[in-house]
Amino acid sequence: MISESSSTSPPPLASPSQAIPAAQFWKILTVTDFQDVTTSGGFGHLQKGHGIAFGDIDNDGDEDIFEKMGGAFPGDSYQSVLYENPGHGNHWITLDLEGIKSNRSAFGTKIRITLEAAPGKRHIYHTVGYGSSFGGNPLRQHIGLGKAERVAEIEISWPTSKLVQKFTNVALDRAFHLREGASSLQLLHWKTFSLRQHSEEAMHH
Repeated sequence: MISESSSTSPPPLASPSQAIPAAQFWKILTVTDFQDVTTSGGFGHLQKGHGIAFGDIDNDGDEDIFEKMGGAFPGDSYQSVLYENPGHGNHWITLDLEGIKSNRSAFGTKIRITLEAAPGKRHIYHTVGYGSSFGGNPLRQHIGLGKAERVAEIEISWPTSKLVQKFTNVALDRAFHLREGASSLQLLHWKTFSLRQHSEEAMHH
């Protein structure tokens, strides 16, 4: 979650150690508890953000962040920023859904994932949406699973056909493609790469 300053200039600073980035990143711990991970994640920036998108750009299992910096006016512009997620060691799953009777992008499709973890079973609910007016995310659904030990079941509910598909004992830390009505999930093999290496190579050209 990004917190942005409403001012186009940095806030007044008493000392360098008290600098507060205009863009901050907070990790949701519980419904009421948040943890500031701006520094540990390397997400801080003194410029304000104007739009944001989350996606696993380097295909390594965590979501990276692209942020459009600056404001809407030419004098308030600034170069955009791509933050590479340093990772966290948690599990994940990515679902690339393709509608047949429903719309091809699978908008409106509902996902329910049943996990088995140390405290017991828990459910994750997700709906394929459009993103937002000031940023958008990839259509493939990247879902964090935390410290789950096993994906007991994935339930997919398609919006037009009303078809409900269920898949059990699905592998952790994998990406799958699913066509509406298909009998099985298709494992995807996406090539991973280093954003940091590409950035360093670009600086030398």
